[in-house]
Amino acid sequence: MKQIKEVFNRQLSILVNQSKSAAYFQYVARVQCCYKDVIQHIFKQSSALILDHTNNVIVKKEHGAIIGTIFVDESIYAAELNAHREIIALLFSELGNLTLDQVRISVSRGTYKNKHPFTETSQTTDTTKRSADSYNREKDMLTTEEYNTCLVQISKIDDKRLQIALKDAILQWVR
Repeated sequence: MKQIKEVFNRQLSILVNQSKSAAYFQYVARVQCCYKDVIQHIFKQSSALILDHTNNVIVKKEHGAIIGTIFVDESIYAAELNAHREIIALLFSELGNLTLDQVRISVSRGTYKNKHPFTETSQTTDTTKRSADSYNREKDMLTTEEYNTCLVQISKIDDKRLQIALKDAILQWVR
């Protein structure tokens, strides 16, 4: 895998030397890949949620300092990223070899709010929607025998209010 990466980087550097716009796009891709790695490192399993709500990541120099600005579509994600601001800067340096002097988190406005470059072709939302659409309640329903077994177990509970609540809850799952 390392050889492929070296060959890819070598070929990419040849392209970069041929065009300034290619250098810019390489830098943008590097920043985005680094951001994705950082978010996956911090948020682990819920990283897809943060990435789905990220609109853009920009790293540029301002007054001699390197500023990383992360744009998200909702303030709740901005608050979550804001809580991890220092860790994000540290991991950008460690994982992506990009030293950030400051990390800014902003909520996108206007048309930019609808751009989601890190969404994996809506894989997570499509999967969730499909599973919700194809959910078959019938297969999870209890047979009369299973219901009677539950009633026997419930009758062993001392608290009468809890017994009644459990019976009511289970009753809606009987075929």
